[in-house]
Amino acid sequence: MRPRPRPRAPPPLAATPPVPRSPPPTPPPPVDPALHAALAASRTRLATALSAANRALADATKLADARADALATAWAAAAALAPTVASLAADAAASAGAARHAVTPAEPAADLASVSRRLATAAADAGALAAALSAVAPRDVAVSYRGVASSVQLAGSFDGWGPGVELARGASDGSGALFSGVARLPPGRHAVKLRVDGAWRLAPGWPIEVGAGGAENNVLTVE
Repeated sequence: MRPRPRPRAPPPLAATPPVPRSPPPTPPPPVDPALHAALAASRTRLATALSAANRALADATKLADARADALATAWAAAAALAPTVASLAADAAASAGAARHAVTPAEPAADLASVSRRLATAAADAGALAAALSAVAPRDVAVSYRGVASSVQLAGSFDGWGPGVELARGASDGSGALFSGVARLPPGRHAVKLRVDGAWRLAPGWPIEVGAGGAENNVLTVE
C-alpha cells in the first residue's frame, strides 16, 4: 500500500500590525493674566461706551420729540389764530366805515370798542404764541477752537453724537490754527465734545460734567 500523503500545514497567519495610538492632546498654553485683565478691561470700556451712546441717543430722541410736540402745538395755535385775526380786521374796517357815515355815532363806537377788545385779546394770544415758538426755536451758537489739527467738529447729545458741526479752519499762529463755526442748537442743556482729527477732546474753558459711565463731557447751555 502506498503511504497516504501528509496534509500540508496551513500558511502562517500574517501578523496584525499594531494600531497606532493617538498622541495625547496638547495642553492649551497658559493664559497670561495681564492679557486676560487687559481684555476684560477693554470689554468693560466698550460696554460702558455703548451704554453711554444708547443713553445719549435716547436723550436726543426725547428732545426731538418734545420739540416736535411744541412746534405742532404752536402751529395749531397759529392756524386757529389766523382766521380770528382776519375776521377782526374785517370787523374793524366795517366798524370804521360805519362810524364815518352813521347818523347816530353811539352804536358804531360801541362796535369799535368791542372790536378793540377782541383785537387786544388776539394780540395777547399772538404774543403767547410767539413766546412758545421762541422757547423751542434753535439759536446760533458761535464755537471756536485753536490747536494743531486738520479737522475739528462739535458733536454731542443734540445730534446723538453723530457727525456734528464742522468747524472751518482759519489762520494759524504759534499755537496752531483757529477753527470756528456756528452751531444751530435748540434751547436747553447739551452734553458736547470736540472731535479733533477723529479723537474726542474737551473744549478748554467750557464747563465739564461726568456722565453715568464716568466719561467727561463739556456742558453747553443754550438760553
